[in-house]
Amino acid sequence: MKNLNLHIPQKARVDHIIYKKDLYAFDFVTTADKKRIQKSIDKIYWVYTLKADTVNIQAFEDEQCLYEEVQVLHVQLKESLGITRLAEIIMRMIPYPILLVFSYQETYAFYASHLLKSKAEKDKQVLKELIGSDFVPLNASLEECLDFRKLRTSHFYDLYTDWVYAVQRIKAMQMGIEVKETVDAEKLGKQVEVVEQLERDLVTLRADLRKESQFNRQVDLNLQIKRLEQQIIEYKK
Repeated sequence: MKNLNLHIPQKARVDHIIYKKDLYAFDFVTTADKKRIQKSIDKIYWVYTLKADTVNIQAFEDEQCLYEEVQVLHVQLKESLGITRLAEIIMRMIPYPILLVFSYQETYAFYASHLLKSKAEKDKQVLKELIGSDFVPLNASLEECLDFRKLRTSHFYDLYTDWVYAVQRIKAMQMGIEVKETVDAEKLGKQVEVVEQLERDLVTLRADLRKESQFNRQVDLNLQIKRLEQQIIEYKK
């Protein structure tokens, strides 16, 4: 992350290397996963450990979650395919909330997920919802979204919630959604979900149109596509 500055205090920097073979030890990692890890990942760096004695932020615990630390990891890639599955593997491997940064050539992608206490296994946590962006070139607005100095520091849950929201904002902006400063995280998340579903429906309709030979059906599909395109425009506002 030499070009990406999150303005995290230097005291929190650890710069440990995680070896790819360390990912293979978990039973949820399949043979296909191992091939993807080997093919796609160049290096994995554990860059920062944010805890009480490195950033002077307090732990948080309630019935649903326990946030004692927050980690920042950087994955340097050889190719940019399949990163959502790679993100899931890495974030399940480490039992702390993580801001996960992927870099490929001169672009970056970001992943985050809140953790919930497992109901099945004591002292374990599970991913709530994995949120990730596409790759984007480094720019000032991107760094501003993720800037540690702009995060809430009352406790680690608030701090990490702000990072999750930042990733959600980056994803929304990449989708062409007009992200207003006042929009809350829940509303933005629902807006992203709706647009994603509409865009999937649009892909399906366009595929149906390419295969359709009957003129009347072609006309109907074209009308549906136009209506759906307009809906997407409206939901992005």
